[in-house]
Amino acid sequence: MQGGISSGNTVSLTAYVMAALLEARQPSHDQSVSMAARCLTKDNSTHPYVLAIKAYAFALASHPNATSLMQKLLDQAVVTKNAMYWNLPKENCENTPRSFPQHRAQPIEVENTPPSVGQGTLTSCTSSYPPPLS
Repeated sequence: MQGGISSGNTVSLTAYVMAALLEARQPSHDQSVSMAARCLTKDNSTHPYVLAIKAYAFALASHPNATSLMQKLLDQAVVTKNAMYWNLPKENCENTPRSFPQHRAQPIEVENTPPSVGQGTLTSCTSSYPPPLS
């Protein structure tokens, strides 16, 4: 599992694991979550995918970096009248099968949307998490 980008970057996978731990109600002060947050804080990636998943994980932890990461992500967004999307660096599209026409979203672009939308919701809403599923 690479966490969505093929450059060998494991930061997005760390962010996914951190988010999964927090969604499973692991406390943000838990050692595994704290170590993941420390690792993610040291990363300076500007890739929209990495920013989105890091922002989401940090928002779940109520970490102060969540807002600045979301702002960096929004700064890269292409905003039109009816849409908001991100253009990915060219090297990430080279390995995409030819069956994807240029006018269709690449898989990573679709996958990037839920974390960024979810993070925006978490940032604007300070209510507690919903009860766990039984």
